Amino acid sequence: MSGLSTQQLSERRHFDNPILQIEELRRFPLRGARVPAGGTALVFRSPAGRLSSPRGGYTAGEMLWRGPRVVYQVDLAPHPVEFEWDLGAAFGRNRVWITVAAQWSVGDPVAVVAQRISDVRPICVAAVRDALGDVPRPSRSDLSLVQFALRSRLRDTLARPEGIRVERIHLDLRLRPAEDASGLVKELLAVDEEAADASDETLRGNWRADWELARSGLAAIEQGDWSGSDGPRMHAAKAALQRFSELTERLAEHLPQRYGRDGSADR
Repeated sequence: MSGLSTQQLSERRHFDNPILQIEELRRFPLRGARVPAGGTALVFRSPAGRLSSPRGGYTAGEMLWRGPRVVYQVDLAPHPVEFEWDLGAAFGRNRVWITVAAQWSVGDPVAVVAQRISDVRPICVAAVRDALGDVPRPSRSDLSLVQFALRSRLRDTLARPEGIRVERIHLDLRLRPAEDASGLVKELLAVDEEAADASDETLRGNWRADWELARSGLAAIEQGDWSGSDGPRMHAAKAALQRFSELTERLAEHLPQRYGRDGSADR
């Protein structure tokens, strides 16, 4: 097999496709032995559809005798892979993300060809997520404990039935500012820091309380009875303004960086 040159292999190996080349073969004229290049394996498909990957490839005589119809060149070199996902827990404006850095390689080239693997990344993600199992939603106080527990669930090598191995796995739990609407809504509706971890039902209750507070404050102002500074209407108006001031302070944290906390453009 002429195969790919060393330079071509180097250019191809930054992709996540472990099958570097596919070549259909004709029995005649005979093209001689097929020997895998360094760091690769050859997988042959017989006329009956059977796959095999003999160490060292086939000699010219074996090529003539066995008559394979297709040969696949499979990359055996290790490759780095990184991925992450949102755990769903939130602390104020921060959300918890799992970040993973690992290394993948082909452990079974026949399985890779049989399952027509062309993108390894989803397989690596599935391998780690399956190994971790159910991931608890940590609180801020036990974030490091959950990280330690998750790391202990990972073996040195995760072998997948697709023929891929995931090794040298490094996992971290990290806090990131919430960039999605859901995270922002949670941060704005939180009465205190712990409320950002509340359920959707609790957050709806917080919103309802704010809505009713705003209506009562407006009603007190419209009725205009300010006979006593400590009366119930004055109290409602003060509470509404206090809550509104709190929300505007939180909104200031989400202004574009070119604006200051007072909303004016930075110079």
